[in-house]
Order: sequence, then C-alpha cells, then structure tokens
Amino acid sequence: MTSPPFHPVIAEFQKIIEEDPSLFMGFHQIFEEIPDDPRYKLTSTGQPQVQNYRDMLEAIQTVLTRSPEFGDEESGDLAPAPLNAILNWPMNTSAGLRVFTHAKVNAQLQKILTVWSEFLCRPESRYVLTADHSRGWFSPAGLNIMRNDGDDEFHLTYICDPSKEYHGFKSWDDFFTRKFRPGVRPVAFPQDDSIVVSACESVPYKISYNVEHTSSFWLKGETYSLSHMLASDPLTPQFVGGTVYQAYLSSNSYHRVRSW
Repeated sequence: MTSPPFHPVIAEFQKIIEEDPSLFMGFHQIFEEIPDDPRYKLTSTGQPQVQNYRDMLEAIQTVLTRSPEFGDEESGDLAPAPLNAILNWPMNTSAGLRVFTHAKVNAQLQKILTVWSEFLCRPESRYVLTADHSRGWFSPAGLNIMRNDGDDEFHLTYICDPSKEYHGFKSWDDFFTRKFRPGVRPVAFPQDDSIVVSACESVPYKISYNVEHTSSFWLKGETYSLSHMLASDPLTPQFVGGTVYQAYLSSNSYHRVRSW
C-alpha cells in the first residue's frame, strides 16, 4: 500500500535530513542506538515504535490532523503529547541529543508545530472532547484527572456548557486554554510582591538560590545554564545571584497562562 504524499512541511523536513550529510547520518544513528529490547518496541501509547526516519516522518504527519487524546501523563501515558510519544526513544539516544538540538531541526519542528496548531484551532479538532470512549477528555477518568483537590465538577470550575456538544468548546485549543469561572482560583496575597503566584497549575519541581551565570538546571531531562534559559540575553547578568523557580505542568492541567 502506497503511503500518502507528505504534507509540504513534512516534505521539507525530509529534504533537510537527506541533504545535510551530518543530519542524514545522525538520523540513521538514532535508530541504531535504540536498544533491541521489547521494552522499546512500542511507544507509551501502545503504538509500534518508529524504526527509521522515514517512519518517523510518516508518524509525525498523522499527528498534524489529530488531537491529543486523554491519557494519564503522570503514569507515563503520552497520549496527551503524541509528538513526544513518537520521539521519546529517538530523542533520548546520544545521536538524538545531537540531532534534535540542531538549529535546522529545531526550526523545522517549529514549523510543524505551527501547522499542527492551525488544525487544533479548527472545529474538527473537537472529536476527542467526548465521553464516548476511554480516550475522550470528558470520560469519567478524564473528568476525574482534570479535577484538582477541592475543585467542584469540571463544568462548575471552567466556563463551558455541558448541555452542548463538546461542552460548547469551539476547538481543541479553546478547550485546552479554557477559562475559569469568576471567583475560581483567587490570587493569594495580591498585595505582597515577595510572593510569586503560579501562572498556571504547575507543580513545584525545584528552587535554586543564589544562581551563577553557569549554574546547571535540569529542564525536561536536559541541562541548561542561566545563560541558556535566557538565550544569552544582554540582561542575563542581572539575574545572577537570584532565585530560579522550576515547575512541572502536566498536559492534563489548566493551561491558560495568566498574569495579574
């Protein structure tokens, strides 16, 4: 069976890989370095692990017109992050670290994410906003995991209408960046500038004090310095000696970043 032609953004990625000798070699090495072990034969979502860069491109193409399904990310289920599910093992090889930090690869991944985001902002992206199956966000398991301790039910916490199809959300993005109802999550100590209020429902991961310019911080499994995190901005020296607060935000949590 012939595979459908690549979307232009995927075809461009293929061209980048195949026309750059170092990337071409690197993407072959990635899949050679993944251990030949049953644990690495499937992704966390139960799909066969891609075996080469062509399979990888085809898998990424399928994501461009699919919405993240419900899954318990805390237990290792990457259904809410389908691109991560595809790239999880490849990214964690030595060759993967080298390839996926390459400027051209990062620039192309940004283009891919932009194309995907366009789909997620369209009405047809709402098909997972149902209670019809275990991967639906409004299934009993989905509603339960999106309900933090002390919260009322989903429809009482967030602005939506459960009597309408898809709870009234206009797209997957509309659901993902849903708004709280008035009075939910009041800001703690609004007059005290010494207290940092979380911009979303992230969980504290680490706090580092008196940081140096070259202090190392772990971000999603990789080390970064203060300079890296601030992209070598000229203002970086002003933060030397300061405090770095790191937090983890699950795919299942409230994602509408707020500032007051």
